[in-house]
Amino acid sequence: MRGHADILVKTLSGLLEVPADRLDDESDLLCLGLDSVRTMRAASLLRRAGIAVRFSALIGKRTLADWRRELSALSALPTQPPTGEPAEQTGSFELATMQHAFWIGRGDAQQFGGVTAHFYAELDGEGLDPERVARAVDALVQRHPMLRMQVAPEGRQRVLASPGLPVFRVHDLRGLDDCECARQLEGMRQRYSHQRLRVEQGEVIMIALSRLPDGGARLHIDLDMIAGDAVSLRIILRELAFFYRRPGDILPQLDLSYEQYLQQAAGSAPSSVSRPGPGGGRSWTIWRRRPRCRCEARPIARPRRGSCAIIIGSTRTPAVS
Repeated sequence: MRGHADILVKTLSGLLEVPADRLDDESDLLCLGLDSVRTMRAASLLRRAGIAVRFSALIGKRTLADWRRELSALSALPTQPPTGEPAEQTGSFELATMQHAFWIGRGDAQQFGGVTAHFYAELDGEGLDPERVARAVDALVQRHPMLRMQVAPEGRQRVLASPGLPVFRVHDLRGLDDCECARQLEGMRQRYSHQRLRVEQGEVIMIALSRLPDGGARLHIDLDMIAGDAVSLRIILRELAFFYRRPGDILPQLDLSYEQYLQQAAGSAPSSVSRPGPGGGRSWTIWRRRPRCRCEARPIARPRRGSCAIIIGSTRTPAVS
């Protein structure tokens, strides 16, 4: 069983990005960043290592000692080396509980409906090249299938080969005076922060670049929460910067799609739960990396019908080369 313990510590250390020597029996894994998505990934990695553990046995276990106790009663499975082949994916799949709630809330016929939940962020900088930004956006969208998702009229989602509508656009404000430039930017903020992305047409993210006088630039990013949550937005910002700074470079391949995650979560859900829903209602974060930045979110004043946004405030950033 000592071998199992070493594998467990190594697995959690890698997923939580915490040195192995910092993990002991009393380590609070939830405080270290453990969530349901990482728990699912940990269960998968442990099974590949020959430890017959299920997601349902690990979810909610808070300390390393709790995890050790679960593993101590298990027998080993034959090791299943990774093949590099993704699990089979279907043409369409169900919405998770929170996704379904967002989808229903978009309907104008619903009481208090006609509202879209989404994140809107603005980032200010200098010297941004529109063509490089466009290529970075393309790389980002191709990397993450859920940025190409579409919700069908019957309430099922599917991943498209490419977004149903263009993701990136450029606004050239360089010829305007300061007053008119400020007016145009305020108009964009009001429009983008209250818009409803057309998820039924495959539009779940919008990225725009405003080119400002004197070489300045503002990046506008709008993400519908039916496709991603706050952690997802942070990863989008980080990886967009990566693809811009290092064009042509690639990031490690994502080995678990959202559809695969929902399939595994549904298959591992405890039978005592009457209606867990795909993903258990909580676990619909579409990416698994731990966030490294902090953003203070504030609600928009006087929200109008048609949108319920959270603004990640306009932030000045240094020039990107």
